Amino acid sequence: MKITQRNPLVTTHFYLFLIIHLTISTTADLLYIPSENILINCGFPSNTTASSNDRNWITDIGSNFMFSAQPNTSTTSEASKQSISIPQIPYKTARLFYSQLNYSFSVSPGPKFVRLYFYPDSYSGLNQSDAFFTVSSGQFTLLSNFSPSLTTDYLNQDYLIKEFCINIEGHTLDITFTPSHGYGFVNGIEIVSMPPNLYIRDELLPFVGQLNWFEFDNYTALETVYRLNVGGNEIPPENDTGIFRTWFQDSHYIFGGSYGETSKKTEVGIHYPSTVPPYTAPEDLYRTARVMSLDSEINIHKQLTWSFSLDTGFFYLFRFHLCETRDQITKPNQIVFYISIGNETSGDRMDVIKRSGGNGVPVYVDYVGMVVAEGNYRGKQDLWISLYPCIEANPMYYDAILNGLEIFKLNHTDGNLAGSNPPPTNPDRVHSGTPSRRLILVVGSVVAGGAIAICLVCFLIYRYGRSLKDKSWVSLANNNRRYLSLVEITNSRQYEQVG
Repeated sequence: MKITQRNPLVTTHFYLFLIIHLTISTTADLLYIPSENILINCGFPSNTTASSNDRNWITDIGSNFMFSAQPNTSTTSEASKQSISIPQIPYKTARLFYSQLNYSFSVSPGPKFVRLYFYPDSYSGLNQSDAFFTVSSGQFTLLSNFSPSLTTDYLNQDYLIKEFCINIEGHTLDITFTPSHGYGFVNGIEIVSMPPNLYIRDELLPFVGQLNWFEFDNYTALETVYRLNVGGNEIPPENDTGIFRTWFQDSHYIFGGSYGETSKKTEVGIHYPSTVPPYTAPEDLYRTARVMSLDSEINIHKQLTWSFSLDTGFFYLFRFHLCETRDQITKPNQIVFYISIGNETSGDRMDVIKRSGGNGVPVYVDYVGMVVAEGNYRGKQDLWISLYPCIEANPMYYDAILNGLEIFKLNHTDGNLAGSNPPPTNPDRVHSGTPSRRLILVVGSVVAGGAIAICLVCFLIYRYGRSLKDKSWVSLANNNRRYLSLVEITNSRQYEQVG
């Protein structure tokens, strides 16, 4: 992990080079073809094909990729009940384990999606509330003392999928399940290769507004916390870009009355630039958006706001997908807005046309920040994301736009990604009341589609009730620890406490 000085003039030339050499792609139909596309239907007696998307699932019964530390401590069972709204595959059956259970897959090196499927139910007469277990992969703890029953109750869902992004250095991907007490279960396991540099990058990236470069390695894992098609309908895995992601509607996360309006241009052509490959996000995502409107008079004091529940004590990567498709918006400075995360403005003025290069051209911007726990609290807290017009830019319209949003949790330095089990309460509380104003500070960003992609930026930890002192220190590494003083990483930039 290295931090090196960068020349602002060189950086400016670099951005100009990218803009001048921007190659527009109209071959969005060329989807990513993963080298691994493994689907395990745990406990099902035979291989089968899902009718919804024609994907082939294989059974783990008699397989050579599953073994347990002790013999005869793993069984299969069928769910005692299942409504028609619950997919038969892979939720009809489960693999139950009473001691450590390991799955080992031969894969090619590189980043992978690991998706785990859970349907809490009574299996073999066991009480679903007794299932608590830990899931790990290599050096990463994905779930700890995890209860599918508590989690689905909290989310008000019947079943759930936990998705992780893990980089594999060798040729083996291990997934280990260990019951905390009682037993554990899993209904399905999915492993899909993901494009290099989609989320996890291994190259020099700039600190935006800083005179430093940030270099990180592949010892970073991500958990997908939210993936939203803003202003549009749910996009199912078969309509993704070949890597089978699900993009959910954003309407459940709108805060208060900040719905704005939805924009939908179903026939507009999406032209992917060379810096935003077609597999970044599906065309349907960029054809819909949530906007404020083009009526500047009513927008001047308004904003678009979403609220999210996140585990405290973790760093998060926030990716904002932007694409202007409205006929009226074709030139820079027609719409300029700010992005605020946890009541902390990013500082960047968002002009989608200026950043992307034109109407119908996607761009995305990434930010990294930390949700800080107060005192000894280690639960979930509400985070508030807002978009509002940049009035001082004197744009033609006081408006803002967002097409898609992804939020990822980053692992601790010890490899832990697991948050605490959620309280058994309804998550509607996330969307009522006032979100916390003391959650997050964003200390850097990087733009792709007019620049380059992900930047896992230096992180800023603040003390509650006090201003940060120059002697404070913040860790930048996930593996080989390296530290920079606050003065060094902020270049005398002022940060104020939130709240």
